[in-house]
Amino acid sequence: MIEEVRPRGASTMDSYCWDLAKNGHYTVKSGYWVAANIVLKKQNLQELNQPSLDPLYQFIWNLDTSPKDESVNHLLFQCPFARLVWTISPISEPPDAATHNTLFTNLYRALTVINKAKEDSEEWAQRKEVIKLTVKPLSASVSRSSWRPPPDGWLKCNVDGARDDNHRRSGIGWILRDSNGEALWAGTKSLPLLKSVIDTEAEALRWAMVCISNLSYKNVFFESDSKTLVDALKDETPWPIISSYHQDIQLILSSPYAFRICFYPRDGNRVADRMAKEAFSLLNHASKLFSIMPDCVLSFIEEEKQSCN
Repeated sequence: MIEEVRPRGASTMDSYCWDLAKNGHYTVKSGYWVAANIVLKKQNLQELNQPSLDPLYQFIWNLDTSPKDESVNHLLFQCPFARLVWTISPISEPPDAATHNTLFTNLYRALTVINKAKEDSEEWAQRKEVIKLTVKPLSASVSRSSWRPPPDGWLKCNVDGARDDNHRRSGIGWILRDSNGEALWAGTKSLPLLKSVIDTEAEALRWAMVCISNLSYKNVFFESDSKTLVDALKDETPWPIISSYHQDIQLILSSPYAFRICFYPRDGNRVADRMAKEAFSLLNHASKLFSIMPDCVLSFIEEEKQSCN
C-alpha cells in the first residue's frame, strides 16, 4: 500500500480523495453504492451468522389457510417466479445471486441497468450518424496515426506508462526529439506497482518534465496517449485522485521553460511505450537516461523520422 504512493515535491499539499469515483470527487451516487453494496452486505453477513428462520417461514407458508400477506418487494423480486423472470431477462441478478431486502435498492439496481442500456443505445445511434457523416476511405499510406514532428523551434517529448500486475511493478518512459525527428534524450524507470493506470501515466509525465527541465530544454510539447490524464490536467476543477501530480505538473508549467501538454493516440507514441516496457528488464527500481538510443527503439525512431520529410 505504501509503495503504491509516490512522494511528491515539497510544494505540494495534502488533500482528500474519494477512491470510489473516477476523478476522486465524492458523489451521492457513489456514496449510495457504498451503502448498498458494502455496508448492507456486511450487515447481511452478520444476520446470516444467526440461527436461520427459513424452515419456520417455509412451514408457515405451506399451511393450508387463507392467503398470506406478501410484500411488494417479495412479489417483484424475491418470490421464485419473479426470480425466474429476472434470470431470463436482460437484467441479470446481482453477482452474489441475492436480491436485497428493500424494494428501493432492488428498483434502483434495475433502473440503473435500464438507464445505462438506454444511454448506450443513444450513444451508439449518435456514433453511427457521426460515422456516416465523417468516415472517408483511407489510402494505403494513411492506415493509422503516426508520430508527428513538432513545429520548428520546438521539441517534442512523448511519455508513457506501463503496468505488470503479475509482478507488482510499473514502468515509465519518455523520448525527446526535435523537428527533424532526431532523438536527443530518452529515459526509462522501474517503480513498484502504482495505485492505478492514471497514477502511472501521471508519474511518467511528471518524471519526464522534471528530467527535461533539469536538462535545461525549453519550448517542449509533452505528448501523452492518456486522454483521461490530459483532460484531467486541463479541468478547471482539479481531480483529487491525481491532486499531488497536478500540483507538481502545474508548478513546472508555470516556469519559464515554455512547456505544453497535449494528447495524441497510441500509434503515435510507440517509442515511449517501448521505453516504459523496457523498465521491466531492470533489476531494481532505478532510472536510466540515454543520450545514445538503445537498440530496442532504433527501428521505430528511423521509421517515424520519415514523417519529417
